[in-house]
Amino acid sequence: MSTNSSQLTPLRPAGYNERRYITRQSLGYYRTLAIGGIYTLKQDPTSQFSQQTFVPALKHCVATHPLLSAVTEGQDTECPAFARPNALDLQNHIEIYSIKDLGEAATNLPEKDLIHLVTTRTLDSKFSSVETRPPWEIVVCALPSHEEAQDSSAQRHFVLFAYYRSHGDGKSALAFHKTFLQGLNVHKSGDGEDFICETPSTPLPPTIEQAGKLSISWSYLLSPLFGAYLPEFVARSLGLRASTTPKSADAWKGIKVSFDHSTFATGLDFFSIPLTTMNKTVELCRSHGVKFTSLLHQLIVRALSEALPANASTGCHIGSFIALTVVDLRHLLEGIGSDDMSCPGPTASFELFSRSNLEDWKDWTDFESKSPIWVAARQTTKDIAKCASTLHDQPIGLLSYLSKFRP
Repeated sequence: MSTNSSQLTPLRPAGYNERRYITRQSLGYYRTLAIGGIYTLKQDPTSQFSQQTFVPALKHCVATHPLLSAVTEGQDTECPAFARPNALDLQNHIEIYSIKDLGEAATNLPEKDLIHLVTTRTLDSKFSSVETRPPWEIVVCALPSHEEAQDSSAQRHFVLFAYYRSHGDGKSALAFHKTFLQGLNVHKSGDGEDFICETPSTPLPPTIEQAGKLSISWSYLLSPLFGAYLPEFVARSLGLRASTTPKSADAWKGIKVSFDHSTFATGLDFFSIPLTTMNKTVELCRSHGVKFTSLLHQLIVRALSEALPANASTGCHIGSFIALTVVDLRHLLEGIGSDDMSCPGPTASFELFSRSNLEDWKDWTDFESKSPIWVAARQTTKDIAKCASTLHDQPIGLLSYLSKFRP
């Protein structure tokens, strides 16, 4: 089914953060987000899984989440907006892969590598016709049967929810999977299921600036504002930067890389952590009053410190690292819940870390350890909690001072 502009109902203009995502998407710097899970589905052994198998569950999702029926108008302009077609053809939103579809090399791949292949292919894809078709789909791949499986009617599937950032953050994908699973359990599928799905009249969730007051102080605003608009040599002489990250002369900045649309490919790797290791780690964190994210920062700093020599080949001294932690502000916003598909715009907490000293890691796995890494991790936990407790002086609030997004 195709739609045209006369069949679209205007919804609302894109918010500042949505404009940022839509612009980056249209310029080609963003591809597709994808978050997946393994589903065990029961089916009559004599029948085949097809697109129609998932239609009732998807209709349930569309009825629940208004963003799933929204298209993006004016993505190449400074004033993009959302609109809604009268109906969706769900055939455009279901991609089913068989092992054969993935090529001969996929035939004997282990499950982990098969999931890796499907995920990478999905992340590198782009949606077309976003002005008439909402940019999302589910990608389904049947996994090889386990020899020890006792129920022959149960089939395991890897299901990816793939979407553009304009249509949700990471938590939105979790909300989708929760609704999708509910739909599979509640609604029975049938071979004669109609792919055409009428769209709801429910309004979109509010933008972040509609849902909360992102106040900015002059002291927080001036440096990034003048750093962005003054000539670079003037801004540098005044110590001004178009950034809210901590300033450090010896921070590792990596190397400059070029971006080529034609050769771009996602770098992706999977690894798993044994449950016993994860459980002990969480217990350790709790005993030290630390969130797991804060410990993860310490582990990353240690890995970078070991991988990167203090004096790089460029002659620059690498003495510190700048971390960015995504922080969710939904609990401070009106009209955007934790189970809503929305693009409120997560903010960020920044922290400067010195190089890791291996001496600090002695006995760090002891529950009574006094290691400096736990002291640092507790500070990170406090800083992130403080960032998540306010809408004042948040980096995302600076978007309202940006006159043009595309340049």
